[in-house]
This record gives sequence, C-alpha cells and structure tokens, in this order.
Amino acid sequence: AVDMGGIVDHGSVRTFSVPGSLRTLASQINDTGIVQGYYTTSGPGSPFLYTYDGSAVNTLVPPGATFTFPYGINNSGQMVGEYATAANTLVQFFYDGTSFHEINNPNGYFTEITGISNSGIVFGYYYGANGYSDFFYKDGIFSDVSAPGAITGMNDAGVIVGHQGYLVTSYVPGFIGTPTPEPRAEYLFCLGVAGLSFCLKVKARPTPTERRNSVA
Repeated sequence: AVDMGGIVDHGSVRTFSVPGSLRTLASQINDTGIVQGYYTTSGPGSPFLYTYDGSAVNTLVPPGATFTFPYGINNSGQMVGEYATAANTLVQFFYDGTSFHEINNPNGYFTEITGISNSGIVFGYYYGANGYSDFFYKDGIFSDVSAPGAITGMNDAGVIVGHQGYLVTSYVPGFIGTPTPEPRAEYLFCLGVAGLSFCLKVKARPTPTERRNSVA
C-alpha cells in the first residue's frame, strides 16, 4: 500500500503522491497553494523534501543529505528545515528558491530553525555561552530576540507566537509578542492573560535515528 498526501479545497479532496514513494506526507501549505512535505521510498525512514503545486511534484535534496525534514514554506516559496548527513549530523537549512544554505548562528553551539515568515525572516533559537536565545535571520544577518521561550510562528504583521522554554517535554504556557513601534527589535509579550491562556505540548527534537524510525 502507498500512503498519499491530500488537499481539501472548497469541500473537495485531492490526493497526490511522489512517484515511486511508499509514503507522501503533507506538512505545510502557503497562500499560493504550494504544498510542502516529505516522502519516503523505503522503510524505515529516509524522508526527503518535496513541493506540490496542484499539478506537479518537485523533489528537493540538499547536497549530502541522507534525509530531510521541512519546517516551513512562505508565499515566495522559500523554505526552512533540517537534514542529516552521512555522519549523522543535523544541519539547519534555508532554501531561497534555487539553492540550499546552511544556517548556523555564530554565537551558538547549536542552532534550531522553527519557521520562516512571508517577509523572508527565518526564526528559531540557539544555545550559546549564556544559554538559550531566540533569533531572526535574513540576508545573512542574525539578530537576537529577547523572548520568554521558543518562537514558533510569525504573521505578516510581525506578531510572533511561541511557548515558554526550549526542548519542552511537558505542558507550558504559550506567549504572543507584538512588535513595538520603536525600537523595532523590541516586542511586548503577553503570557497567560485573558484570551491567551493556552498551553502547548512540545517534545524535544529527536535524534536522526529516532526520526528515521518515526516514519517507518
């Protein structure tokens, strides 16, 4: 049996699959209708990146990748995610529509990307000499963001959301951050107030071996 991806559009369901795959999973869709996800050709695992525009599937493999996981696509078709190398090392990437670029915050021992905005801002967090910190990345420039936890989303107005803590394994409060007019790098964070008292359950990122087994 072959597991297929699907799109629900105005009440109708369309299924699709990457040719030759055993499993096709859809994980994101942007406002232009481009689907992002991953597929496997053998089990366990070894998933790879693809996009689907409603008529054709485009597979993408970062150089040297043994498997790839997508974490976001914006309306320009830019994507972020991570891939593993033959040395079992996880690499964070930014895809600009043509080429893959490795993303490593120079202040961190390791970097985790969590998404990308429609304006092309990559966001995530890193662990450095002073512990965990969030960051924005665009045009080769990293900017630190003082957030109460990991940023997991950003809308077109620059409002960010996330959850308290990093590599969280239990229920924690969520947060929303609204950019202030001046300086633009500052955010007003709200936590656990009326209308925002929600919790997210987030698990630590698994190892490459655990990722392969999870898609078996």
